[in-house]
Amino acid sequence: MNKYCEAWAEKLGIEITEYMGAGDNGIALKTSDDKVMKITGDVGEFLHAHNLKGKSLKHFAEIYDTRIFLDGTMGILMEKLEICEELKEQFKTLCSIAKSKNMGIEEVDIDEDEYFDSVYDLQQNIAELFTEDHQNRLFSSDLHHDNIGLKEDGTIAVFDMRYDEHILRKFDIETELNKIKHEQYHSLHQERSYDIER
Repeated sequence: MNKYCEAWAEKLGIEITEYMGAGDNGIALKTSDDKVMKITGDVGEFLHAHNLKGKSLKHFAEIYDTRIFLDGTMGILMEKLEICEELKEQFKTLCSIAKSKNMGIEEVDIDEDEYFDSVYDLQQNIAELFTEDHQNRLFSSDLHHDNIGLKEDGTIAVFDMRYDEHILRKFDIETELNKIKHEQYHSLHQERSYDIER
């Protein structure tokens, strides 16, 4: 396990309790306070999460903290969503319907009589998610059946979203990452000053 993860967890007063799995760009770890610590090499995913930090949005997993480690890997501490196989299947059905009508999943008109109420409800939630995304200028991409889940209250939400390449081209990525490192440095410096004063 990454030594930086363990140090970050210790700083937050939590422990890493379980290895949850690995994807194309990183690993996911469960923490003792039932959150997910994600270690990623995907700049698009990290910047998207960093811009979500501190925003409590209905259809996005909450982002509690982000970190850039000394080795260049990036960390995201986020809300843990319940992964539901039934929801994944509903999402696949919704995608098939949208494709057959040559429409986006957020705009497709679902006939409640023809499809299960659950697919109709999912489509309504996806439409709300896209509205929330646009209102907050998040420009999310990479929505698929493997990054959708349920919040504790049963609300459908997404995790592991990212900026796609055409949005990333609008960023000066090095400047953005340096700003975040600068914020981290000042935050750490303030914490140390506080500890000395105590």
